[in-house]
Amino acid sequence: MLPCPTLTMLAGVTLATGGLGSRWWAAVLGTIALFYGAFGVVYLGVWLDVVLLCGGLLLLYRAVLRRSAGTGAACGPAWIGRAGARTST
Repeated sequence: MLPCPTLTMLAGVTLATGGLGSRWWAAVLGTIALFYGAFGVVYLGVWLDVVLLCGGLLLLYRAVLRRSAGTGAACGPAWIGRAGARTST
């Protein structure tokens, strides 16, 4: 069992790094965070899990948005993109 603070930290790092360059990772982590957050709020009454619930929703939104836009990187964080790419002249 994964503690909610650890899951919240993973979701935050994943959001801060643009999904770590993986739509699959963002979707899986978003689904898990969404489940844990909803379970914590609804069944356990832990209102602090609303943060986890929102993080899961945002991760899923970003995973779907990146897929539909076709901008997902093959590997590596999203912030490593075309900044270092050379242009031919």
